[in-house]
Amino acid sequence: MIDTVRLNLVDCEIKRSCPLHVQPAIIDYSTGTSFEESDLFRDNTGRIIRGVKAYLNDDKFNLTINPSFEFIQNDDNHNKIKPKRFHRTSVGEQSEIWDYNYEVEDEVKGIYLSCSLPRLLSDTNLKTLSYDEQKTALNNLQERLKQYGIKTNIYNANLSRLDTFTNITTEFPFYSYADLFSLMECSRMKAVGWGDESFLWKNGNQELMIYDKIKEMKQKKPDVKIRTDRNIMRFENRLLKKRKIESSIKFKTVGELYKNYDDLKHFHKSEIGNKIFKYSFSDIEGLTKDKLESQFVFCKKQFGNKWLDSFFKMEGMKVLLKTGDQDFLFRIVDILDSDKKDFTIRKKKSRLRKLYSEMKFYIGMFENKFKEGRFKTNAELYNELKEKFYKQVA
Repeated sequence: MIDTVRLNLVDCEIKRSCPLHVQPAIIDYSTGTSFEESDLFRDNTGRIIRGVKAYLNDDKFNLTINPSFEFIQNDDNHNKIKPKRFHRTSVGEQSEIWDYNYEVEDEVKGIYLSCSLPRLLSDTNLKTLSYDEQKTALNNLQERLKQYGIKTNIYNANLSRLDTFTNITTEFPFYSYADLFSLMECSRMKAVGWGDESFLWKNGNQELMIYDKIKEMKQKKPDVKIRTDRNIMRFENRLLKKRKIESSIKFKTVGELYKNYDDLKHFHKSEIGNKIFKYSFSDIEGLTKDKLESQFVFCKKQFGNKWLDSFFKMEGMKVLLKTGDQDFLFRIVDILDSDKKDFTIRKKKSRLRKLYSEMKFYIGMFENKFKEGRFKTNAELYNELKEKFYKQVA
């Protein structure tokens, strides 16, 4: 159920032998001036490492260290000393600047690690891990960090991002459901549709995403070996910030999360259920008719008395936009009208080019209906997804 996590490692010891990459201050080449260099971390020998940030990229995780005040010692008056920042002049002189107003937001300061739990045990994140498998993945991650020279208790880490998901096998390819998803709205979230590949509802703290998982994997890694020909649709709920996680599931650390794992399962089920599967059969039917009526009204405003012919042209153009392009259309003209004169073919292509550009502009987000799944209504497709989702999370 859990995929991507972003963890704030709060009890970390970093050995001097750790192969971290430290990024120094950015230099303005024209003046030789560099800015914003801060204390990053203290290693196990007591040495303070400075720079803009430090990072370690592994094939299973990414670790980043941003400026933090927590490791700095107190001064003689027992006041906490904040990091020093330096300004270097063009002639190489260095002057210290103490800036007591310089702050780093909680969401970015400190040591952060991002990874996908399924990918810790596999080459892909397709499979859902069981509770015990997730614990094994986290233990493996902790051991892997130790091998790099980073000692930490992963279960004490604070949660900064948490993605949960459910996979279902659908009867039809993803694009058959695209028109259905375009009807849906989520409270306090903006809808963003990306063609026939995925749909996203988001705000600054949370994202709900539905997408074609197999297609997404092949796009990221074209050589990936996927042993299935099923249509796999993923429902993903992403809590993007620490505050959102704490307000949603009331837990702060990885250890607290796994002590209350059933609560997380319930939250995932209710969050997608209340936002995505809140509609009834009749609701979807009504939304579909409303959308079709709005398309008719749109065509009437744009094309006047030719609104019905223009509507059918748009629907035909949707098929072309899904399966080919303008060059593909011209090749078909060359083949089917090969018996015509060159002038006639050029004239037809000119008309088609104009029609293609015009219809492509007007279609906007309207999706193709004349593909697999065409004999099922949006309401029937919606019920299929709803039943399969609740069966999967039961």
